[in-house]
Amino acid sequence: MFAKYHHQYRQVKSCLIHKWSCKLECTLTLLRVTAPLEQDLFSPPLSKQRVEYAVQHIKESSAISLVDFGCGSGSLLDSLLDYPTTLEKIVGVDISQKSLTRAAN
Repeated sequence: MFAKYHHQYRQVKSCLIHKWSCKLECTLTLLRVTAPLEQDLFSPPLSKQRVEYAVQHIKESSAISLVDFGCGSGSLLDSLLDYPTTLEKIVGVDISQKSLTRAAN
């Protein structure tokens, strides 16, 4: 189930009629876009679904190590620490030094 983005705008229309053609001009001025929050789009939140999916597959495979390529700031890996699993080693890999620094703290 997806919530829709809400747009507020003003609309100005003018129509020029000539002998052989009609031209419609429309100008839109966007005033505000209200984006839905994650909890409005997904139930349970997508971040929780992602962790539960990973935990399920870790348990099914009895994995002892996990590498998260593109780990960003490590939120998935950090969340996995809250669950009892067979994991003995967790590694996060990311191209962004800034994200890795945040993950290390």
